[in-house]
Amino acid sequence: SGRAETLLIGFQTVLVMGVVVGLVSGMRHVPELARMPTIGDEHAPFLWFFPPAWFAAPLATAEGEPARLWLPLIATLGAVLLLVSIPAPRSRPPRGELWMAFLLRPIRSLATRLWLRKDERAPFDLVYDALPREREVGLRTYPMIGIPVAFLAVAVFGPEDSGNLGRDDLLALLFFTAGIYLPILLTHVPASDSAEARWLHETSPVEPSAMVGGTIKALAIRYLIPLYAALAFIGVLTGEARLTLMLAPSGALASLFILRSLYPVCVADLPLSVRPKDVRTDLDWISILGGAAIGLTLIAFLSRRFLTTPTSALLAFAFLVAVELTAERKLRKSSHQAAPEPR
Repeated sequence: SGRAETLLIGFQTVLVMGVVVGLVSGMRHVPELARMPTIGDEHAPFLWFFPPAWFAAPLATAEGEPARLWLPLIATLGAVLLLVSIPAPRSRPPRGELWMAFLLRPIRSLATRLWLRKDERAPFDLVYDALPREREVGLRTYPMIGIPVAFLAVAVFGPEDSGNLGRDDLLALLFFTAGIYLPILLTHVPASDSAEARWLHETSPVEPSAMVGGTIKALAIRYLIPLYAALAFIGVLTGEARLTLMLAPSGALASLFILRSLYPVCVADLPLSVRPKDVRTDLDWISILGGAAIGLTLIAFLSRRFLTTPTSALLAFAFLVAVELTAERKLRKSSHQAAPEPR
């Protein structure tokens, strides 16, 4: 059901956050791992309640003891039987409006009046309403939002002496590098379980430039705004409200620019027109993510050093607005010449 799917996405997001926080925060505790109890320790029987211990048991067997190969075999067999016995979920069309769409309704109305062109309205509505309802897209992309949120949590709740960077520097870094997950989202824009309906795109009179523009604006409102709202909320909770108000809007615009720049690279087909299993994944992720990370890190460093007053922050925001408008016109022209080729 839709409720169970939401819970699963939430669980995956928390799991991703836990892994990131554990990896980042746990590095300083590596020496303590040598003093932790091991498998078979009579003072730590609780270890046998963790599935990883079952698979590590054969490797931890002492000399002269029989190998505990039966533990991972039984665990694997049990997992297979459980997987086979679970009935397939019933496919039900979502009912009503998603709660996030309800919260974003005022922003959507404002964007429709002030930001959207008339010819972008149809692709905007399609992507805004349909893409979040795609089960595979949600399961593959939403949990990745936990990565920047996890780094932000480490930055603001971790110890002050965690390196040469201060907490405010880490906050600035995260406000400007949160868009690193965007290539993953963009790659799944063409994914849909109803890909057979792509004939609606192919027979539509909408120009390719309007299709691209409407899709980008839908992604910005539906995904970027909630992400930065969550980051700003955490920043305010940590007592850095002034810094958050100065940097978060500019960071969101920088991510929007990255969204526009990476769209032609990552989106290989029309929105919602390809089966999820056929989504293109043969990208040079190291170049894409590495280049974006280096550029955004440099912007974050410069922003933290020079955006120290509300006036400078406002000027930087106005400059990024001008960059966004210029990039929109450039992308609109290039889309007339080269749109994603239908498969």
